[in-house]
Amino acid sequence: MRTDRHVVLVWIGLLALLPLMAGGVVVGDEAALLSLARAWDALHITAHEFFLRAPYAFHQMPWFIIVYSTQRLVGFVTHMALVTESVISTQTVAAGLAACAITYAWLVGRQDQDRARAALVMLGFFFGGYGLFIAFMGEAPECYMALLMAARLFAAEPSMGRQRAIALGLIDGALIVFKIYSVIFVGLMLPLFWQRADRSQQIAYGATVFAVATVVVVSKFSVWNPPAAYIQDLNPSAPAMLSRFFQQLISPWTGLAFCMPFVLILFLMPHPMWRNLAVKSAAIAGCMAFFSLYVFFDGDHPGGRYVFPFLIVLVPEIAAGFMMLTVRWPKAAFVVPLLLLVFLPVGLIGLPFYPGENMRTWDPNVPTTERCMPEHPALFAWKMFMGHVTGTHHVPVCLRGRKRVLDPDEAAIPHTGPGRVAFILAGGVPHDYAGAGSPHRAMSVHLRKFLVRVHLDSVVLWNFLTLLPPIVLLAWSLIAAILIARGSVPP
Repeated sequence: MRTDRHVVLVWIGLLALLPLMAGGVVVGDEAALLSLARAWDALHITAHEFFLRAPYAFHQMPWFIIVYSTQRLVGFVTHMALVTESVISTQTVAAGLAACAITYAWLVGRQDQDRARAALVMLGFFFGGYGLFIAFMGEAPECYMALLMAARLFAAEPSMGRQRAIALGLIDGALIVFKIYSVIFVGLMLPLFWQRADRSQQIAYGATVFAVATVVVVSKFSVWNPPAAYIQDLNPSAPAMLSRFFQQLISPWTGLAFCMPFVLILFLMPHPMWRNLAVKSAAIAGCMAFFSLYVFFDGDHPGGRYVFPFLIVLVPEIAAGFMMLTVRWPKAAFVVPLLLLVFLPVGLIGLPFYPGENMRTWDPNVPTTERCMPEHPALFAWKMFMGHVTGTHHVPVCLRGRKRVLDPDEAAIPHTGPGRVAFILAGGVPHDYAGAGSPHRAMSVHLRKFLVRVHLDSVVLWNFLTLLPPIVLLAWSLIAAILIARGSVPP
């Protein structure tokens, strides 16, 4: 009973951080989908006609439905654009935080992990690298996919019945609905399910996945109008594919092994788990091979958000490896607080890796032809973060293999709500606010005037609120590590 209460407290604690971690406005792909949702309302045309005109909305169908439904529901209460965007931003980040809480609940309730080790596994996995992009920044459908993959941990347990097989089928079907390339992951994971399921469970699961997949395929081909990038960015040459696969997996500045190092702890797991790991690794590698077909799936600008949700399937092996490590060397538990500290600024500033080439943030007087070794994302983020704190406007970096001099106030844009407020009060204008006539820019001006009027215009206060979530998570990890190092937590 104590465990149940503790899990509930973790749920409440993580979701209590939501107002501080949500962005407050939608940006990127989520902003594009909201614009399409408003356009559909203005056009007064059928769904079939709309999706023929807007292939991107159809490509992101489930995410578009969430955005469109939210926009309509909020519209019954208020027509303020800022409120609509705040709700959409909040629910996207909430999906990422719920994935964290579900994973923790599974570790405590199903893996019989003690609370300290369960907390460190969850924190190290979600906040020790790539996971920051999902949990802190949101604005991506991978938040919802991470939520599905966390729920899949419960549905994919060895002692499953027919109902759980159907639940697993629905979850795998939902993954395919969100991103059709998930069929690669689902197909390659099938041997793990098949070996432990009886005939009735196999039929229940197969029928569920087949039904969902059929609906997806029929829908895709009935309104097939793929975005131009499907063809233009396809580059299936073997050398290019190998290069992109290398970047995603073991590149020192964008690869999984360096940008999510906590995963490597799974290699310390007991030998009986290696067969499962081989199947799971093949499923993840299959998705990464598909990503390698396209020039934009290179692990650089978007980081690891495409592959991150599928990595949640490795949590059992990571937890087992972490248990073996900390039983033998209890002080090794401090590796998690260290990782959280290393990657802390990644989630506090703009994009988690490198800003795009279209951002005119570098000094035009500095030559851009000189080659250099790209920096690790954490190093890049710390340089931008410290430059922003110290007021340095010319920070030398290596951006996409070229030497650049960036202005941190332009390149390092906070994505959390309090961070945006502090940035605006300090005189900054986020890029997604900067367009002429942009309603975001007008809203930022009104917000600044309002905060000055109510005496809440302290930049120090809003910067503290920005740092509060990572401070809380870092403190949690330190307390858990100290308990394990002292031997207060039995293995």
